[in-house]
Amino acid sequence: MALLQFLRLLLVSTPFTVASHNGSFDRWHPPGHGDVRCPCPMLNALANHDFLPANGRGISLELTTRALRDGINVDPYVSKLLFDHAIKTNPDPNAVTFDLDHLNRHGIIEHDASLTRPDNSFGDPSVFDAEVFEETLQYWPDPIVSVKQGAAARLGRIRTSASTNVDFEMRLEDNFRGLGEVAGFYLTLGDRVAGTVNRTWLTYFLEKEFLPVQYGWTRPRDPITLEALQAVMTKVYKATKDIIDEERHQGSSGPRRDADQQHYPHFSSLLKMAASKNPFLIQDATAGRSYGRAKSLAAPLFLIHDASGNIFSYLKLGLLGGTRIVYGISDPHFGHEGGAWLSIDEMALHYIKLVKKVMLRGDILLGGWSFGGIVAIQMAHMLAAEGRGLVCSGLILIDTIYLSPSRSLGSDANSNLAPSMPANVTPDTRDEILVSLVRCHVLCSSWSPPSWACRRAPRAVLIKAADPISGQLAGQSEHIGDRELTGDRNLTLCRLDAQRHHVDLGWNETQPGLVTAVIDTPGHHYALFSDENILSTTESLKQALGLLEGDQEQ
Repeated sequence: MALLQFLRLLLVSTPFTVASHNGSFDRWHPPGHGDVRCPCPMLNALANHDFLPANGRGISLELTTRALRDGINVDPYVSKLLFDHAIKTNPDPNAVTFDLDHLNRHGIIEHDASLTRPDNSFGDPSVFDAEVFEETLQYWPDPIVSVKQGAAARLGRIRTSASTNVDFEMRLEDNFRGLGEVAGFYLTLGDRVAGTVNRTWLTYFLEKEFLPVQYGWTRPRDPITLEALQAVMTKVYKATKDIIDEERHQGSSGPRRDADQQHYPHFSSLLKMAASKNPFLIQDATAGRSYGRAKSLAAPLFLIHDASGNIFSYLKLGLLGGTRIVYGISDPHFGHEGGAWLSIDEMALHYIKLVKKVMLRGDILLGGWSFGGIVAIQMAHMLAAEGRGLVCSGLILIDTIYLSPSRSLGSDANSNLAPSMPANVTPDTRDEILVSLVRCHVLCSSWSPPSWACRRAPRAVLIKAADPISGQLAGQSEHIGDRELTGDRNLTLCRLDAQRHHVDLGWNETQPGLVTAVIDTPGHHYALFSDENILSTTESLKQALGLLEGDQEQ
């Protein structure tokens, strides 16, 4: 998922000469004099069981990969991703190893609102805090801890820290890490499918930093892959939303709702945090710049917002490749009553300036979902006209549909575009999205595709929704996947499915030769980024990138 930046990093395998560390589930020892530990109970436990160095020092990529594989069956790719993030905590920028106590540095990986540690302002985050854990245990009254109970403990600790720590900080990436930490309980100690974990095992592990083999725990049979992690993180995220929604319906206090809105990553706060940096770094690629054998980076991908003005959907994407940097561009006018674009040309010109904030020359890829694809086309044309600096070497159109004003939309159509949005947004954010949708509809109605007569058009790959919306709506409520439709349904069917019968959604009529390949992907237009389709959409994007770059290693 777009929700996983702390895992989305470029990695390479590098040989190291290391001492042998043969871990044992039956052998355990606490840290001795001079040994170091960190805020992560699992890494501490692996050191206590000798899967990692007992002194907690000199942990290399090879050691990390082997320890996580042998101890808890983590997929090597995920281990490499985790190592690449951990190495950033070493004060030496050229380091190839890290020590566990490097992870104690606040604001890199370590964060406030731990389930077992004090906030950085209150104490040493590497040391278990019985008082903090006592609060956590209040949310786990049953012998089996459900995902909802795990999420409740996480939410409760955020609320406590927010109300008691004047220096409390909870960044977007901290929230994602918190989701991953709770998901780890069910992946390493419990049942990832059912979303349950034995309370005795969990509390013993967190208190003692001892893998609970004496209570019957065994190493997970199935590897902990990135897909598995994403799936359980999604369960934790949904459970948290359910708790907040239930409290809202029961009339919870205003201050608590405000704290949730500010400190927990549901939709409205995610929009504001993502928009605070534009372009927003969705997926990084940094490990190839360290650890010896570096890989050349692939052309960065810039994904333009859809008609809602935000890039939330792109944050849910899985990794698009170890050597690929991915940025999202959101509408800087989103939420500003006085701001409005006069044309798509004006918007595209400004977005090119945003791209140049992070890159001045070289090949880039542009793309976007729906309206975002139209803006990407206009940006590519403008860059081609400049003829220097940045070069758009490819386009990815994610179910982007162009309907000229002269095309008939059917007798039931009117001039309003049926908007869609996640169902859990606040009223204010809903209004802002509606305004953005209307603005984009007006911009599209006055836009004509550019002529490439004197310029070489970049290759474009169209990712096409396989299903029509019309086939999904019959007999259903207003909710489609995790999105909600309002307005005229007949118009939705006409406008978004009017060109569905064309293999290329009709682009060859207006831009002959632009679309060079079409990839069908499961779902209808509004469901491409839903939980059930996000993995297939990610794979379609990876396939599109391969087609544009000659199936090079991503």
